[in-house]
Amino acid sequence: MIGHASSLDGLYYLDESTSTLQDHVFVNATVNYSKKNINVWHYRLGHPCNNILKQICRIFPYVHNSCTNICDICHYSKQDKLPFPNSSTNYDDCFDLIHVDIWGPISIPSIHGHKYFLIVVDDYSKHTWIFLMYSKGETRNLLLNFVIYIKNQFKKDIKVIRSYNGPEFEYVDLYKKYGIIHQKSCVGTPQQNSVVERKHQHVLNVTRSLLFQSNLPKCYWFYVVNHVVHLINRIPSVVLKDKSPYEMLYQKPPTYLDLKTFGCLSFASTSDVNRNKLDPRARKCVFIGFKNGIKGYILLDLKTKEVFVSRNVLFYETVFPCSSMDNDITEKTIPQDLNFLNDSRINIREDHVYFNNLTEENQDDDESITDVDEDRIINNSTQGQTEPAQIENQSAHDQGNQNNSTTYQQNEAEEDIQNLRRSTRNRKLPQYLKDYQVNGSFISCQSKHTSQLKNSYTIAYPINSVVSYDALSKEHLNYTLAITANHEPQSYT
Repeated sequence: MIGHASSLDGLYYLDESTSTLQDHVFVNATVNYSKKNINVWHYRLGHPCNNILKQICRIFPYVHNSCTNICDICHYSKQDKLPFPNSSTNYDDCFDLIHVDIWGPISIPSIHGHKYFLIVVDDYSKHTWIFLMYSKGETRNLLLNFVIYIKNQFKKDIKVIRSYNGPEFEYVDLYKKYGIIHQKSCVGTPQQNSVVERKHQHVLNVTRSLLFQSNLPKCYWFYVVNHVVHLINRIPSVVLKDKSPYEMLYQKPPTYLDLKTFGCLSFASTSDVNRNKLDPRARKCVFIGFKNGIKGYILLDLKTKEVFVSRNVLFYETVFPCSSMDNDITEKTIPQDLNFLNDSRINIREDHVYFNNLTEENQDDDESITDVDEDRIINNSTQGQTEPAQIENQSAHDQGNQNNSTTYQQNEAEEDIQNLRRSTRNRKLPQYLKDYQVNGSFISCQSKHTSQLKNSYTIAYPINSVVSYDALSKEHLNYTLAITANHEPQSYT
């Protein structure tokens, strides 16, 4: 309330009282303050945009605002990225502009060890090339080879290369030598290289489709991606006015006569070499793609897991053999052409036995262990290994005493083993450690005893085969131990 007023001749006169005057001055001061500080309504209303504030000013005349003031808080709290307009640059010929990008790393390397791939897209024809890589360090060599390939096969020069802002594409010598303009996108702005980014999405969408269809292990994505690019280059596109990239590049339509269903069942004829009259004449396989430069099909042998190329193949395109197989088994299969992963080349020593899976029957069987002095067993899962007892050679006239001592020691050892309290539960490794080599209870024994331990299994990679001193002679062993010995100083000099 401003104050009290009295009516006189149709007008209202305010009473000049002290209290009402103070209120009147206070209200006027507030109104004057609002007129001078025109941003106060912007602050009061929670920083609305200028359009909203103008509308409020029209409805409420006492609200004042100026659109010329800059509010830092609005920029800090509301500013978004600017929109990306469509590119207005058009190229009239192939290889005037190419888009390049790297995809990866993938958590599941291919069976050949690839983790990345370089993808190249021609802006005019939208034709795509893909190159598998082990690391990003191969990018420069692949770019150089691609420039030479285009110049030799199509008699054209690449004018512009567009990539993201990465050090892998900083190949200044190549660009200067061939007069190529290198265009880079801003940091964290893949939209400026949108052509190849969309191509990534297209390739991966079809790749997942073929993997789900064929049910192949994921480590074969190398062949799936290559086959997907082969298909995309031959499929018509709306962007190209219902023409395929292959037709835009080679000026002729592609053929679909050689296409087969990816991951389908196939039978390849076997080679005449090293084949007799009674051997099989075909191999059961899975079709996984085409090989550039070869008129044949890439096949995966279901039995040997070998990848090979053949032209004598019969297809059953509605049958997918991997779909009926256990995924846990197919994921662990190793192709035979990968020699560095083939367990057949590993020399597994049979003198080390793993005792975590021994049952009570084997532990208490006196007949299965004939020489306890040589195989002194201490079945403790936390204490490393046991050493065979050493028997000193004696002279011929003490042979009888030696045999008596050995018999006594055998009986004593058998009593100790029988008196041990053992659980009847079968011991085995946890499931989450099935793919790892872990430490357990080991024993070094002779091959004749190893064959008697039916429930035990040999270790493929025993640490003793690498750091054991058993193969050293006595003199060499003393010399080796003397090298690693620490001598405590006896004086200050």
